[in-house]
Amino acid sequence: MAIGDAIYSRTAAHAAVTALVAEVYRSIAPETASLPYIIQTLISTTRHPSMGGYSGALATARFQLDCFATTDSGVASLAEAVRNCWAGYGSGGVAVGTETIYAVFLESDRAMPNTPEFGGEDGTHRRILDLIVWYGEAVPTL
Repeated sequence: MAIGDAIYSRTAAHAAVTALVAEVYRSIAPETASLPYIIQTLISTTRHPSMGGYSGALATARFQLDCFATTDSGVASLAEAVRNCWAGYGSGGVAVGTETIYAVFLESDRAMPNTPEFGGEDGTHRRILDLIVWYGEAVPTL
C-alpha cells in the first residue's frame, strides 16, 4: 500500500470524520460533490539518503487535507475531526502495507477564503491542514 493510500484509508474510515462527511476525495472533488467533504493532495515527498546512498529506510511526505463545509463552525468541526484522526498516530511505528508510519505531525491549520475571487463558491468555508508523515518505504528494485 502506498503512503497516499494509507493516509486516505485512515482519514476516510475514522469515525469522527465519517460522522461529518460522506466522501474524502483525492486531488480534486467533482463539481457535483455535496458539502461537507475533504480533498487529500500529496504535496511532496522527501527521501532521506544515507552516506551509502538511498536506503529506502526513511521518507517524509507532506499531505494537504482541504476541509470544506457550508458554515464556519462546520468546517472547524471537520478540521478538528481530521486533527484528532492523526494526533499521535504512528508512535513506535505502525505497519501499513509495505510501509511503516513512524510519526504524523500537523504542521499547519489555516482558514482560506473560498470565494469566487479565490476560485471557490460563495458560502463555502475552507480549512487547510498540512500533515507531515515520517515513514519507511520499500527500497525500489531496478
